Amino acid sequence: LFFIMGDIGATGADTMAHGLKQQEVRNAAILMSVISIIVLICAIPIISLSIRVLKEHDRHGALARFSIISVNYTLMTFAWCIFAATELLVMAANPEIDIHGIVMRVVIAVAVTAGSFAFIFALDKVADNSTGTTHKVIVKIILAKAILIGFSWEHCFQVALATIGANFHEYAALVTFLLSILLCIVVFPAYLWYIMPKVSELREARDEAD
Repeated sequence: LFFIMGDIGATGADTMAHGLKQQEVRNAAILMSVISIIVLICAIPIISLSIRVLKEHDRHGALARFSIISVNYTLMTFAWCIFAATELLVMAANPEIDIHGIVMRVVIAVAVTAGSFAFIFALDKVADNSTGTTHKVIVKIILAKAILIGFSWEHCFQVALATIGANFHEYAALVTFLLSILLCIVVFPAYLWYIMPKVSELREARDEAD
C-alpha cells in the first residue's frame, strides 16, 4: 500500500492531472492531502515499533534493518504525497500555470519550505516537552518535513539544469551532464568535510544515549 502511495506521489502532479478538469484537479489535490494524512497516521505506530525493535535487537540485524527501511520509506512516501498535493493545489488555483517553469518551481519550493518550517517549529516545541518514544516519533516526523524541503528544491535544480542545457540545442544532454558533475564537485567535498563528521558525531551521541 505504501509503495503504491509513494509511486503516486513520485509520478508528479502534472502526470496525475493530465486531461483532468479544474474541479477534478482540485479533488485530486484534496485526495492526495488525505492520503498524506493517512500515511502520517500510519507512520506513528511504524516508528514506535521500529524504536522498540532497535532497543531489543542488534542494530545491524535483519529485523532492525527492515524496521529502519520501513520507517524511511513511510516518511519519504509522506513527503512525496505532500509535495504532489502542493503541486495539484497550485494547478487547481490556476490551470494556465506552467508547473515546469523555473519561476513556479521556485515559488512552490519557497511555499513548501515556509510551510514546513512552521510545521517543524510547532513540532519542535512539542518535542521539547516530550520524552521517550513520543519524542523520537516527533523527531522522525520532523525529518520527513526536512525530506519534503529537499524534494522541492531538488525539482528547482532539475528544471534549472534542463533550462540551461536547452540553450545548447543538440548538446543539451552533454551540458546538463557536465553541470551535474560540476555541482557534485562543489557539493560533495563540503558534505564530506562539514556535514558527515557532524552526522557521525550526533549518531554516536544518540547511540550512547540509547
